[in-house]
Amino acid sequence: MAKTSYGMVYFENIAAPYVLTYPAAYTKAAPTTTASGLGYLVTEATTARLTYTGPGEVMDVLCSVSIDQTIGANRDIRLAIYKNGVKVSGSVGITTTTSGEKKILFGQAVASLATNDYIECYLQNDGVSGDINIYTFALAIDPH
Repeated sequence: MAKTSYGMVYFENIAAPYVLTYPAAYTKAAPTTTASGLGYLVTEATTARLTYTGPGEVMDVLCSVSIDQTIGANRDIRLAIYKNGVKVSGSVGITTTTSGEKKILFGQAVASLATNDYIECYLQNDGVSGDINIYTFALAIDPH
């Protein structure tokens, strides 16, 4: 059986989360990430980005974050997967959270990837204010 591409980057810091300053529009989540070290035909960057280096494949793309936000009132937070700086259709996840109420937010998509395509995770706060605290972050691509 032929090998196929895969890769993952992650971030974990409960005591000192990555803070995404109030993202009124979709904004890249950019914690300093750690490579899984298991990537194959995928560059696993410390910049919360995966770059596909294979010849072309359809891949599953997954992003998961544990978050809360800094304003006491309820805020809807959205997550979307982006390919080459463009939102991937059907990849949006949404949750409602308040200050100190950690929630898991997940997005998933199927994407056709060509050599040097890159994948990132973006977040948006639908409220009128509130930074997003990211406690855990994982971004992965796997064979479809």
